[in-house]
Amino acid sequence: EYFEAGPLEVFVAHSRKKEIYMGQVGIRCKHCAVLSPARRPKGATYYPTTLRALYQAAQNMATGHFTSSCEKIEVSYRNQLNLLRENQSSASHGGKKYWADCAKAVGINEMKNK
Repeated sequence: EYFEAGPLEVFVAHSRKKEIYMGQVGIRCKHCAVLSPARRPKGATYYPTTLRALYQAAQNMATGHFTSSCEKIEVSYRNQLNLLRENQSSASHGGKKYWADCAKAVGINEMKNK
């Protein structure tokens, strides 16, 4: 799910190489969203720097977080994702432009660095 970084996310992310700022849009696991940002497992939250980078963030979540480190996803969902991943060709993933266009369609826009 998309979300805006709040004070807690900014505080928890202070040790990142790239600074996170209030209101920055991120993508996170909707299952782990109930956990405090500091308690979320690896790969549960990404802050892509561009709309086109959403694609890679989503791919990272789909191939890493959802299939191995997510503690909140239902087992049936995890199994279904693994099955889809095994049977799906790389040509059907949509691509960077598709993910960027979808983000724009729901009102997410790129801003210049603060």
